[in-house]
Amino acid sequence: MAVIGNLLIDELPGPVIEPGGAALYLSLAAAKTGAKVGLHSVVGEDYPLQQLEKAGIELSLKRLSGAGGRTVIEYLDEGRRLTHVGPGHHVMTPQVPHPFNAAKVIVAPMPWEWQLFHLDTCKPGSAFLDPYPTLNEARWRDLSKRLDKLHFLVLNVEELEMDLKEIPEDVPILVKEGPKGGYHRPSGLRWEATSVTVVDPTGAGDSFLAGVAAGAARGLALPRCLKQGAALAAEVIQRLGSRALWP
Repeated sequence: MAVIGNLLIDELPGPVIEPGGAALYLSLAAAKTGAKVGLHSVVGEDYPLQQLEKAGIELSLKRLSGAGGRTVIEYLDEGRRLTHVGPGHHVMTPQVPHPFNAAKVIVAPMPWEWQLFHLDTCKPGSAFLDPYPTLNEARWRDLSKRLDKLHFLVLNVEELEMDLKEIPEDVPILVKEGPKGGYHRPSGLRWEATSVTVVDPTGAGDSFLAGVAAGAARGLALPRCLKQGAALAAEVIQRLGSRALWP
């Protein structure tokens, strides 16, 4: 399977400075299931690749001259706040097709026009798309012309900007509901989030998606894919950053 997305350094409370970005969590979590993973991304000279290399992930990287992007993660009384610093998301986004012969492809959050670009290169029925920054009516109009590419559309109900009823029932969707778990549409099959002590929620959704996609790439039935995703999400949130996924 292939992962396309951003690699950003995370500045966590402590201070703790570690490799991060959705593509890191997706790749490490998928590799932890035993999946063969190819990662297509952009990195600055300051991005540490050791954990990705140790996990046996095949890397297709554009290397920037100088530092890459960073995400400053703060935990406030009103919740978690993320601040991006350094090169913008367009600079940190791969702008050529990935080189992997992959049965399943995760198109991670990145500027919408580049998500569509990479979706267009996917084989029919192979793509797991997490729309960025969220799905609204304008982005749905773009996406509705490419539904044949989807294995699953992945939506966070807390960030959705349109009514799910506007999306035809036959579009395969994973609806994430945070601590409550979520459900698959159209089957209505639910998964429950595992009750654990949360140290850091960063990467929970990415780890869940990686587990589902890795299971699908192996041909596992949907209930097993969802269970695998929920287990990975529970594992990652019990430690700081991506440490639970390090090989």
